[in-house]
Amino acid sequence: MKKNLFVLSILMMLFVGCGGSSLDNAISQVEKSTEKLTTGKGKMTEADWQSLQKETEAPLKVIADELQAGKVGAMDKIKIMAVMAQWSAAVMNAGFSEVAKQTEDLGKSLENASKELEKVTSDSDSVSK
Repeated sequence: MKKNLFVLSILMMLFVGCGGSSLDNAISQVEKSTEKLTTGKGKMTEADWQSLQKETEAPLKVIADELQAGKVGAMDKIKIMAVMAQWSAAVMNAGFSEVAKQTEDLGKSLENASKELEKVTSDSDSVSK
């Protein structure tokens, strides 16, 4: 009995030491990606977005697979809902920041084009007189 208990305790230490289940690891990876996304908001390049997509693809698939297989308990479902809500909010905020930045850049370009058009029009008027 003591021998079985000893073996069981060693197996438990190995399990905990190796980082837990694949679901826990997937949730942790999504949390890390969410943190990266919130700190990089408005500064992310296309390469950053692609890297983030590759980084989260596998963990999100693990979470989806575990949910579909019905292997997730109530507490894990709550954790998943919280993490996915944070992830979704971070993606939306970062996306809105990118859209706002691009809109601002477009506005500046249009303003410069308008000034150039005014200059060409005024130069054209002075030449025709």
